[in-house]
Amino acid sequence: MEAGLSWITILRKRESYRSAFDDFEPSKIAGYGERKLAELLDNPGIIRNRLKIEAAVVNAKAFIEVQRHFGSFDTYIWQFVNHTPVQNAREGMGDIRQPHVTRFPCRCRWLVSRCASGPGPGKRSPGQTG
Repeated sequence: MEAGLSWITILRKRESYRSAFDDFEPSKIAGYGERKLAELLDNPGIIRNRLKIEAAVVNAKAFIEVQRHFGSFDTYIWQFVNHTPVQNAREGMGDIRQPHVTRFPCRCRWLVSRCASGPGPGKRSPGQTG
């Protein structure tokens, strides 16, 4: 959650974020409704930007969808580098490999299209509270 502020500002608020966002538990965050969003927007311990808070909810839903679809988030992420750590020992920009990079935006569009649309106005996702 960068909000145009220095990282030290964000790091100083780390425990407030942890508490406000239920220890970063994706299943809880994915279920946040308007009542919880209002509570977060009123929390002086975090950066109170509605779009960023709503993005955290969308991201939690996306994370859960990735786990469901790929078995784990780990499996999803490692596929971009063919399940092999990338050892960066390049001497210049011309040494950068890009095959795994070109697949990433396509996967992200898939993820956004599956997760960001939500259930629609006046409807709740399964397990959504507030």
